[in-house]
Amino acid sequence: MLSPEESSGTGLGTNMMAANLGAVGGYTLSGVMITYFGWRSIFLINIPIGIFGTIWGYLRLKEIGVKPMGQKFDYAGSILYCIGLATILLALTVGDPLSGRNIAILAGGVAFFIAVIFVELNRSIRLST
Repeated sequence: MLSPEESSGTGLGTNMMAANLGAVGGYTLSGVMITYFGWRSIFLINIPIGIFGTIWGYLRLKEIGVKPMGQKFDYAGSILYCIGLATILLALTVGDPLSGRNIAILAGGVAFFIAVIFVELNRSIRLST
């Protein structure tokens, strides 16, 4: 259910408060659990919450967007984007950041992102704003 425009600030504030409370409470609770029960005890909380959230979301959440008709999945753009992102992350995490090898890998990742721009500019189906 979408909230009226007058109460959108309240809804956003409540949402952010819940997210921050969960983040802070999660770190605190997990620290206590790991200290007293070991790291495997985290799964005693996470797995039931994950199962509950999945079932609840499947049963309660409804699609509110309009499904695009006649649009095809952009395989070329998606594949180039994934390769570019993986390549850049590889260059940033492996080895000496200033080595010639890592700079070449980083440049390759940037080249893939530039290729994504060209692929997206030449798509026949444009996304409307």
